[in-house]
Amino acid sequence: MASSSSNSQAGVSGPAVPIFDGEDYDLWCLMMKTLFISQELWELVEKGFSEKEEEAKVRENKKKDAKALFFIQQALSRPILAHIASANTTNEAWTTLKKVVQGNPKVVAVKLQTLRQDFKNLRIKNTETIQNYIARVLELSNQMKGLGDTIPEAMVVGKLLRSLGSKFNHVVTAIEESKDLTKLTMEDVSGSLIAHEARLLRQVDDQVEKEEKAFNVRSEAVGVKDREKYASKGRGRGFSRGRFRGKRKRTIKREWAATRRTKEL
Repeated sequence: MASSSSNSQAGVSGPAVPIFDGEDYDLWCLMMKTLFISQELWELVEKGFSEKEEEAKVRENKKKDAKALFFIQQALSRPILAHIASANTTNEAWTTLKKVVQGNPKVVAVKLQTLRQDFKNLRIKNTETIQNYIARVLELSNQMKGLGDTIPEAMVVGKLLRSLGSKFNHVVTAIEESKDLTKLTMEDVSGSLIAHEARLLRQVDDQVEKEEKAFNVRSEAVGVKDREKYASKGRGRGFSRGRFRGKRKRTIKREWAATRRTKEL
């Protein structure tokens, strides 16, 4: 899904419309539904309208429907827009687009079966944060709902709690013992799980800091010993060299004195 487009680009004031370019259809549908609800147009999109009502009511519905259809047209990239070019109502365009993206009932059934298997196999990764994992669980469940699955939120929450790593065992047990799992929502458990992970990260940071301090202390101690060792070796070599030089001078003096006496004789 691409970025949003403002209707002001077309000379019409109105809300920004999310662009659908063939990716993340479920997310795009969610955003478009919210947009239609905010404009009091969702019922027309979902159910359409009847032309058998009073003339004034029909005229009003057609005006609203045209507005909703314009939102959909603005939201589609050019290749996808071609699929609904012949649609005369918002409901027709919405339904056609859904069939184009999701496929016929057989294709939908196959996709749904695949998503259900993926949902069953969901597990948090070792390096994955709890926020990212919650987002993955929600994304997959929303995709299933987009294909018509009526998966209850309690099942999604249960799957989340059962598929976490051992470091979450304590908080999961506390949630299961203190809450009614049939009434829990994702919002109810997300806060507790995120807070628990934050505490674990602080403990890791504290442990790393302690180990770094201990390492630095050991390094400094070894450095002092090495400096003292090298310093003592340096004094020893200097002392030896001094003694050698003094002895050598005395020897040379004796040899010189002996030579001089020999010449005098």
